[in-house]
Formats: sequence, structure tokens, C-alpha cells
Amino acid sequence: MYKISIRISVLLLLAIIALSATGCHSSLVIRTKYERVQTGLYGNDLTKLFTAYKEIMPGKTTREDLEKMGIKPGVDNIRFFGGFEAYRASFGETASRELTPIKFGEYLKELERYTLITIPFKDMVRKSDRIYFSRKDIDTKGWDVTLPILLRDNVVIYRPEPNAEYRDTHEIERAFAQGIVELLAGVNGGVGKMVK
Repeated sequence: MYKISIRISVLLLLAIIALSATGCHSSLVIRTKYERVQTGLYGNDLTKLFTAYKEIMPGKTTREDLEKMGIKPGVDNIRFFGGFEAYRASFGETASRELTPIKFGEYLKELERYTLITIPFKDMVRKSDRIYFSRKDIDTKGWDVTLPILLRDNVVIYRPEPNAEYRDTHEIERAFAQGIVELLAGVNGGVGKMVK
């Protein structure tokens, strides 16, 4: 146990010296995470996806029309919710809890007529400090879009205007010495693997 703690201390000291000597190269200091959720529809072009989505007309567009547009089961990341799941996804967990077993039985036949389709598009980059003491900066940039379509009896009844959110946020997390704790946990895990 004593040998391991000395090795950890030596490795930590060497890491700090190496980072100081190299000027803390940005790839060592910044952790970058890419989040992409795409369907492949329209070549993953958000503008073309919005144009096609706006062509969906409540009361006129059918499930067959949607399938001709490429919106069908089996396409990556497009989700279909039927019946009670459509109700829960549309109105939330709280509203679905209000359906008591008696009410649920009454509404079950009606709920089976509904289908909710969600089409996601996410292309975001999240950069956060890898090495810090008590303050961690997190920058998030990119598109985060979910396009819902609600059908009843295989006809679209609801299609809201596309709501694209380009996120450009800066967050700060603060916790005394949290950066050192995370750094030591990472070093300890690496040393543990080397010792074994």
C-alpha cells in the first residue's frame, strides 16, 4: 500500500512538471465531446429536413405520405410511440400518472388510435476543462432539435412549427478541490492498472 501511494505521488509530481514544462497544451487541458444524433434523412441537412417537415399538413398528410418522405419504422433514431406511450411522451409522466386504472381502461381504446413520431437532430460540441482546481468551465455549441408528429388513425393531427435550438452556452461548476480529486482518481486508476 505504501509503495503505491509513493508511486502515485511521484507520478502526480511528474505530470504537473510535464504540464508546466509544455505550457499545458490545449488537448491536455480541454476535454472535447461530440454528440451527434442523426437520422440520415435528406443527407443529414437540417435545412432540407425543416423544408420537408413544413410540408407535413395536419388533417391531410397520412402515414403513407410520411413513409414516402422516408419517415418510417427502421430509420435510425426516429422513434414511434403508440397508444399509452404516445400519450406519456406527449403529455409527460405526471399526466400519465393521473390515468387511474379505471380511467385507463376507459381511455385505452381511444389511446390506441394515436401514434407519436419524434425525429431528432443533434450536432453538438461540448468542451470542458480537464485540469482545474475548483472551477470547471463548460462550453456547449451546436444544434439540438426534436421534431414531433402526432397521428390519429394514421392521419397527422399535430405538427408544430420546427423549433430549432442552437445552443451556445457557458456553464461554470464550482466545488473546492474537485479538479484535484478527479485528477487523483484518474491517476490512481492508471497506477492501479500498472501495478497489477
